[in-house]
Amino acid sequence: MTSRVVKIYENDSLKQEMNYELTITEIDSGWTYQYRNLVDTKKNMDFKFLKNSNRLLFATSKLGLYKTGKYSFKKTNPDEFDLYIETEEMLDGHGPILFNEKFGVLTSNNGWGMDFLFLPVEANSAVERDILRNIQRN
Repeated sequence: MTSRVVKIYENDSLKQEMNYELTITEIDSGWTYQYRNLVDTKKNMDFKFLKNSNRLLFATSKLGLYKTGKYSFKKTNPDEFDLYIETEEMLDGHGPILFNEKFGVLTSNNGWGMDFLFLPVEANSAVERDILRNIQRN
């Protein structure tokens, strides 16, 4: 289990901050990523990564790999996160997600203008600013 802080931004303004525990489990087809809210179980989130098809599943959304390794917040590794987007047109579909197999979800846009940052508890504001700048650039 790994601790994460999920920060929710709307129009570049921090709206909410919540603590989660992340459990990554290997399954036959890939991995599951269970984010458990430490206060409100209604805010739990589950993602599934299907390795063979390189797809990311979240709720009813099916996201496919759009760009590989172009997104990073660590200067030491420019190929850290891949960009996943909805593969089917949906009226209220999910926005883009930055993800890698080892870390899980880094950012998620809910399609309604809200950006979710899934940060390690020890992340500092400089890392957070780098991530937000990277999202806005791409």
